[in-house]
Amino acid sequence: MDIGCLFAPTTRAPDHIAEAERLGAADRASRIEEYILGLRALMAGEEIDWEGTRIALTFPGQSGLAPVTDVPVLAAAHGPKGFATSPRVVDAAGPGAALGLHLGEFGPLAGADEVRGYQTWLAPVPEERRHIGTHREHLIGVTPEERPCITPKVIEAATATGTPEQIRERLKHLEQSGATTVAHQPAGPDIERELRAFATTAGL
Repeated sequence: MDIGCLFAPTTRAPDHIAEAERLGAADRASRIEEYILGLRALMAGEEIDWEGTRIALTFPGQSGLAPVTDVPVLAAAHGPKGFATSPRVVDAAGPGAALGLHLGEFGPLAGADEVRGYQTWLAPVPEERRHIGTHREHLIGVTPEERPCITPKVIEAATATGTPEQIRERLKHLEQSGATTVAHQPAGPDIERELRAFATTAGL
C-alpha cells in the first residue's frame, strides 16, 4: 500500500507561505523530519504531541483499518539537509549515525546536543543492562529511543551520506589520503538496493 501525504498533520489551517518565510532553511529541514516521524507514529497507532495538542489516528474495528508500520514515505528532498531528512536516508544511514550516539564523547558527535539527549535517556537504565539497551539494533536498525536523536546534523557528522557525486568525491579523497579499503555497512529495509547503489557509485 502506497500513501501520499500532501500535507503536514496540523490542528489548524496554517498560512504555509508565511510559515516558510518565517522559518529559516535549517528549521524547515528539521520540521520536515518532525512531520515524517509524526506521520509514522500516527500510522503505527501511537499518540503524539503536535502544536500543543495530543493527537492520534483512531482505528475502530468496524472500519477495517489497522495500524501499520511499513508504509513507504516519500520526501521530495533537495540539498544536503534535505537529503538527510529523507525517510530512506534515515532508515539506511540511521544505524550508522546511532553508532555515533553510542560512542558519545569518544566519537564523531562529541559535544552534540543529540548525544546529551541520548545519554539522558540512557542514564536511568541500570548499568548492568545498558549494553543491552544500547545494542538492541546495533548497526542494523534504529530503536525508538534513538530515533529522536537521529537528526540531519547527526547523519551528516557521523556517516558518509550524500548524493552519488558527493560520495564519489569522498571515496576519491580517502584514496588520495592513502586508504586502500572501505568498509561499507548497508542498512535499512532494502539491503540489495543499498548494495547496488554503493556499487554503482563506487564504480564496482
